[in-house]
Amino acid sequence: WPPLAEALASAGLADALKKGKLATRRAYGAALKVAGDLVPQVCALDGDVSNSTFSNIFAAAHPDRFYECKIAEQNMVSAAAGLAAAGMIPFANTFAKFFARAYDQIELALISRANIKLVGSHAGISPCADGPSQMALADVAYFRSFGSVPGDDRRSPVCWQFQPADAHAAYKLTQRMIALEGPCYMRTHRPDVPLLYDDDADFAPGGMNTLRTGEDVALISAGFALHTALIAADLLAKQGIRAAVIDAYSLPLDGQRMIEAVQRSGGVALSVEDNYGGGLGGAVAEAVADHGGGLRAKSLVCRRIPKSARTPDEEFEYCGVSAAQVADHALAFLKRPAGR
Repeated sequence: WPPLAEALASAGLADALKKGKLATRRAYGAALKVAGDLVPQVCALDGDVSNSTFSNIFAAAHPDRFYECKIAEQNMVSAAAGLAAAGMIPFANTFAKFFARAYDQIELALISRANIKLVGSHAGISPCADGPSQMALADVAYFRSFGSVPGDDRRSPVCWQFQPADAHAAYKLTQRMIALEGPCYMRTHRPDVPLLYDDDADFAPGGMNTLRTGEDVALISAGFALHTALIAADLLAKQGIRAAVIDAYSLPLDGQRMIEAVQRSGGVALSVEDNYGGGLGGAVAEAVADHGGGLRAKSLVCRRIPKSARTPDEEFEYCGVSAAQVADHALAFLKRPAGR
């Protein structure tokens, strides 16, 4: 595959990286176009939001392999499963929230191990101005539940879930999904975010990347919320607290690797998510519980139903997951005696 900058130029987004920020949905659109260039089995479907998911880039380059399904997400997922049965590698695209309308069809596709790739944009609470009806907040927990079931090879899960935090991650994880046999779900985001990685970064399924090291607490996050965790780590540093920041971009996660990361960070883990509970925080808590070695874990998720807001910062503060609130929770957790 070409470097990200070259892929963006090929997709008509040559100037996108000049400001050092790029939305993961845009990088995914460029990746999907490259996938279509290189892999003739790749096709794309969309639920009438291709200018928002950026699958329209693929549609312009490969119109014979693009299927506009309109606002019929259930039919779109069923069509994707049919295309997979015919030997294609279909990428079905819509807002992450709108996949909820097709959960029955998604589960049927998972039962048959259909080789479908679902990509939901506008995930979490970052699409603040769109309001809560457009925000996917339960999807991480839903898809994680299928990750607990081994697939036919007894090594991989029935469904992989990926949460890229920057453009490089979205680009690389799209490549990974093509190579993986079986269902995958990836969340992308609306706002532009700073680049955290470069072209050499690796994103193996089940992996995680440590962006910062620290001996006092591990802040574990993914996707858009990872940027909040990084700011929270800066706030903690001003108070003498060295926080590690771990990008757990893949679910299910490698429990042993997670335990080792927490052990290196004072044995204390705080997961940070811009969605409801049962997602990444549940995975971290289960890993800590299975270890049973005196580690401590706490999960911070949205503590209120979101509202419309002008900026992501405003929305995050309203929902109790702003950088300052993350730092406050970490400080309170560190002061709490073990076992309480």
